[in-house]
Amino acid sequence: VPVTYREPDLSISSLLAPAAAMSGQPISVEWTIENIGTRETRQRSWSDRVYLSRDPSLDKGDVYLANVERIGSLATGAAYTGHATVTLPEGIEGSYYVLVAADGGNEVLEFADEGNNLAVRPLTISLHEPPDLRVTTVSIPEHAMVGQSFSLGYTVSNVSTGATPPLEGTWTDEFYLSRDQFLDYSADRYLGSRAHS
Repeated sequence: VPVTYREPDLSISSLLAPAAAMSGQPISVEWTIENIGTRETRQRSWSDRVYLSRDPSLDKGDVYLANVERIGSLATGAAYTGHATVTLPEGIEGSYYVLVAADGGNEVLEFADEGNNLAVRPLTISLHEPPDLRVTTVSIPEHAMVGQSFSLGYTVSNVSTGATPPLEGTWTDEFYLSRDQFLDYSADRYLGSRAHS
């Protein structure tokens, strides 16, 4: 009985990503995947995954950035384009690689043709200057009565040229009563807090 090998083969034909970016900033990644195999995929859904790596190979030490689901089977010779906007980690710089893994969860059975599911693009990352939040003005009354409330006004300024990271847009300002101008969590009295978003 003659047996003919016919299986799908997902291959990334193109990968578009910036060549340079700053840490903590979003970048756009786009890729095209084609079925260069000899039959349509049996599976009707799978996911492509985006990683950030120090080298051009995929391993457990790489940083997972995105998971993009594909819906619909893919015929022989057909292709589709995937897209993701991902945010780079804070505090990193140097030479990195953007990796895109077609069918990152190995849901599509390709058997002998699993070896071409990875595309790589080099990326140079510059260190994003961190923000510097400071309390620049405080407005309080000269006198206050024990057990009575009083009004407090203040201004927080970012005195750095670096903005607060997109994923760190919320924080809490806390108020303390102290005998001196230095904060001592064990001795100073906590008065309250205000959430910033």
